[in-house]
Amino acid sequence: MKKLLLVFALFVFVSSCKDRDFQPIDIFEEEEKPPVDEDGNIIADSTILNVGVTCNGVNLFAYRDRVQEISNGYQIKGTLFTQTNLGLTPLTSGDFTVTKGNNGDLVKMEGFGSTLVPEVGDFSGVMSYSDIFGANLSYGNGVEFRRFDGELPLQDESCYFRFNLDPAADFLPGKVGGPMMIGNTLVNFKDLYLNADAPAILVKGDMYFFDKNSKPEAIKDGASKFTKFKAKAGKLSPKYSISNVSIGLAAKPHFPFRPAKFSDQLEEIVGGTNFETFDGSIYLKGTVPLKKYPIDVTGEFFYDNSYAGYRLPDLFENGLDNTAYRLGVNGKVEFGHFLLDMLPLDLRVELGNATLQQQMALTGESFIRFAGEYDSARLYDELLGPEIAKVLPTTTYSGKMYVNIGTELSEWELYMENQMEINIPGVGRQPFQQAILHFNNEGIYVSGLATLPYGVGQIKLTGELNKDGSFALKGMANAGVDFGKGIKLGSALNVEVSNRGVFLNGMLQLPGGISDFTVEGELSADRLMLKGTQRTNINFGNGEALQTDLSLEANTDIGVFLHGYMKTPLQVALVEVNGEISARGLALRGLIAGRLDFGVTKLSTDLSLNATTWGGAALSGAIDLPLVIIGGNIKVTGYIYGPTSFGLNGETGAFIDLGVASANANVELGFSQSSVTIGAEAEFCVADDTAVEVCAGVGLSFKPNWATGALNICAELPVVGETCI
Repeated sequence: MKKLLLVFALFVFVSSCKDRDFQPIDIFEEEEKPPVDEDGNIIADSTILNVGVTCNGVNLFAYRDRVQEISNGYQIKGTLFTQTNLGLTPLTSGDFTVTKGNNGDLVKMEGFGSTLVPEVGDFSGVMSYSDIFGANLSYGNGVEFRRFDGELPLQDESCYFRFNLDPAADFLPGKVGGPMMIGNTLVNFKDLYLNADAPAILVKGDMYFFDKNSKPEAIKDGASKFTKFKAKAGKLSPKYSISNVSIGLAAKPHFPFRPAKFSDQLEEIVGGTNFETFDGSIYLKGTVPLKKYPIDVTGEFFYDNSYAGYRLPDLFENGLDNTAYRLGVNGKVEFGHFLLDMLPLDLRVELGNATLQQQMALTGESFIRFAGEYDSARLYDELLGPEIAKVLPTTTYSGKMYVNIGTELSEWELYMENQMEINIPGVGRQPFQQAILHFNNEGIYVSGLATLPYGVGQIKLTGELNKDGSFALKGMANAGVDFGKGIKLGSALNVEVSNRGVFLNGMLQLPGGISDFTVEGELSADRLMLKGTQRTNINFGNGEALQTDLSLEANTDIGVFLHGYMKTPLQVALVEVNGEISARGLALRGLIAGRLDFGVTKLSTDLSLNATTWGGAALSGAIDLPLVIIGGNIKVTGYIYGPTSFGLNGETGAFIDLGVASANANVELGFSQSSVTIGAEAEFCVADDTAVEVCAGVGLSFKPNWATGALNICAELPVVGETCI
């Protein structure tokens, strides 16, 4: 009736206009669409006028004979067309005033016209109306329009056309009804916002989902180009509804879903949260049920069913519970026992700042995964149980949770990220940073960073927890273990933390080029102790290594001590050695006694070995030299140069009487694995024929007979020449 009165009034008005005014027409009747090219773009000619460009860069057109130029713009009585990304389409038909800026951009638009949804893309042929509702039309950006409703998800920088619908008596609040049907879904709203670029619409109101056979029936109206439906308030029975939601619909995927970001630790332990960014064709804001999963979700919903080969109308035709789609939500999630039966019946879990993603498949695999922030003391205690809570005392009851559920509710994984400590027997409470608990049907698992004393430092521990409080966690420490007094040894240690304490096994790096000495031991609050036995090669600084069967005991109370047996080139049994590691390096000491083989003979020897990584493998002691004249217990010093060579040096004094002359000589001796060398120099004086003494320093040569102890000594004397005894 209201439309008829408006049309009658307009006829009366235009009949009184001057000749230059509009001719009598029905301005609400949609005009024929102007011709377009093969890409859907308008073909401009003299009958078409561009009346403005929106802030999104969308051009508006009208037939020139429906436009009258006014100050700073146009008066339009007829149909406005918009050039969307999907082609040219009518925007509305009615009476409008357009105000333009100096650059031709649309600054303001207001008037009264029909409420239409662009018939392009997924919008084509899917809308039906209870009537072609009249609406007050205005134009502005998201900031301006949010003054009507601050919760509207309008983008600040985008511009919209707002259709404020006439009140309809049949569609009162609380009644089942509405102006628009999409498939089997009835949508009720008061305001419609149109982004002409996408195009996309946004409304706020209610959605009613009907079975196919009980939805409002379509009716034919020969006077209208649009499909209508018959709906009488109070007589409709939807199978379910969603109330007081913001609803966005786009003719192609347009609404961007951007999931929240979560910690690197959570991403790593769950193998990636796998929240995907995508653009949805349907946007909802409010509380929406997820039919397959017993969970309450409030927030911004983004639906995309194009990935499964479906279109936007399919979701409204079949309903949310019978259509394949992908859904992303940012908002709040609440669930309990009926989603995860491990939870008590009376415990509800609420996650804020949550992201949820659901994939709904008609055949094959479906899933739902979500993550968010919780704050609940009871949740922590209920999930872990009192005994585990003693092992992992929490420092706060707030944290983050991630849940992944498959096609069946029995296929679930739950992860909790929380600030906590770990109570290690024998060590006490230690920080347990970046800790994440993992729950599934098979058990409870944990991963986190524990800090252990004595330089072991921060290590990542992972393992299983049992409801009775027993646990076994494992990790790897690569650190400089501090044994005090400046002793720090590099390590690669496997760490096992359990109810029995902290146990270690792995390798220590020792001075002398030992990078893989195998040890095992334990750690407590009082001490760290490691032990090991291994055959190894020790480099004492000369580039050659000596083989040693070495036992090690490293104790933070007393230090690092060594015992073992060293293989030397002195051709005796393995030398027993003892020693320690200090801040300077590794030192071993031992005794070498007995008849040693020097290649040319075997001699009784009594030596001390003092092998250090900073001073070499030093030898000192005495050798019993069984020779006449120069024999006796000779003090010697020297070094082991490698596994096959050594050198010793000593000296002694002797009176050498060569018959024609005599002198005291300083005899130098050298001993090695293959020889004994003897040498000396002395000054001899010999009288010549005139009885004048001629003196000279000469070298002596020695030829020992090791079997008898005899010694042949020769020298090249002045005056008389070579002389031997």
